[in-house]
Amino acid sequence: METPNRPPRARTRDPNTATRPENLPVLAVALALLSAYSLTQGDSEIPTSTVASALVGNAEPGTLRIVTQWRLPRTLLAVLQLFRAARPILYRYRIQEGAKVGEREVTLPSGSTKIQEIFNDTVIGYDRSGHEVVRTTVQEPTFERPRQHLNSI
Repeated sequence: METPNRPPRARTRDPNTATRPENLPVLAVALALLSAYSLTQGDSEIPTSTVASALVGNAEPGTLRIVTQWRLPRTLLAVLQLFRAARPILYRYRIQEGAKVGEREVTLPSGSTKIQEIFNDTVIGYDRSGHEVVRTTVQEPTFERPRQHLNSI
């Protein structure tokens, strides 16, 4: 039996193409580059070469403090929050600075200690076309169930 002449079907793009295992190294490099770029942005822009020097510890003390104690922790927390927040691939993100929510004493590889400040920043992830996909904060709300429903779903 012969089928009537129909135009060929348009190929639809598989939405999961970018999440295939062979594409993960490319996505990881892109994420690293975007994160490094975000360290240069802020109230006052810092050149990429200066940020790179600060990350290896060869910058002047003021710049070193800005990059390692303010911008780097905020960027890392923002990226980690986006990892589990949405299934679609995020092509860009933005951080809205929030209030300080805590301090913690941390020990550096050199053995010295410093106080690390933690901020409740809002992280916004965007898709390829620039539409907002996800908005989340670093400090997530905690919900406590009433005693009579502790072990129920």
